[in-house]
Amino acid sequence: METGVVQVDPAQPPVEPEWAGEWLRLARRRLAGGRAEVAAKAAGVAMQLQPALAGEAEEVLAQAMGTKFQSVEMDDLGSLLLETWIESVEEAGALYTGGALWKAGLGLARHLPAMANTEFPGHRILELGSGTGVAGLAAAACGAHVVLSDLPAATALLERNVELNRHVFQSRGSASVKTLDYREALTDPYWHDFDLVLGTDLVWLKEQCLPVAQWCQACGAPIFLVSVPRWPWLEDGLLASFRAVGMIPHALSNGVLPGLIALLFLPAGRCPADSVPWIAAHWDELAAEHQGAPR
Repeated sequence: METGVVQVDPAQPPVEPEWAGEWLRLARRRLAGGRAEVAAKAAGVAMQLQPALAGEAEEVLAQAMGTKFQSVEMDDLGSLLLETWIESVEEAGALYTGGALWKAGLGLARHLPAMANTEFPGHRILELGSGTGVAGLAAAACGAHVVLSDLPAATALLERNVELNRHVFQSRGSASVKTLDYREALTDPYWHDFDLVLGTDLVWLKEQCLPVAQWCQACGAPIFLVSVPRWPWLEDGLLASFRAVGMIPHALSNGVLPGLIALLFLPAGRCPADSVPWIAAHWDELAAEHQGAPR
């Protein structure tokens, strides 16, 4: 046994905040010994137990994994630690969009616990275009069983973020990672077994709107999309695409997710109170002539 180093298991961290300093010391010792993966996990636990140590822990994490980490606070549920890609836009190209923390995902992660009532645990949620996984991991922390999905190039990052945050959600929910391209036809029955499909800042080009609407309609679950207000033509294109496949948009009441557009898409004749009663929120159906999401 090593003198002066606490013997703890990164997969089963103690919950007492006074252990945070020991975890940070363990992280530094493992980093010095060349065990970067263990050092990263230990530093993540230190940050979770004692947010005041976030600055020191992030320095260890950056050295351990040669990348950038960001802490995201969730209402009443502690914080997530997320690895992001540090490449510039020019270096990363199209991949950069999946490795960044976008405002819609951050906003939803911070406020989702307040929207999750006592019936939230146990529901199965699919997140499309998960990127770093911030929104899906927040849902797992709220008690849901979440499948995070993205293109093949992004799944390794997702899997690392799941492992970094397993101690946050493992006593309440679960998270796993699957490869998915919503531009391809839905043929696998696996994708029909969800209570909700979630997406944050999912589209940024008009030509992406119809493929995502078609895939979501084929999935059959309620669709919850959150985005930052950007361009009216993009919002109009998304609404028109979902209406074209027979799905009706419902807007989340103002103030629940400040500064964000939050839309729930349901087949005609279904209402939010029956489809997602476990999300504590008020929804307003958008009339067919409405040509933009509420801001």
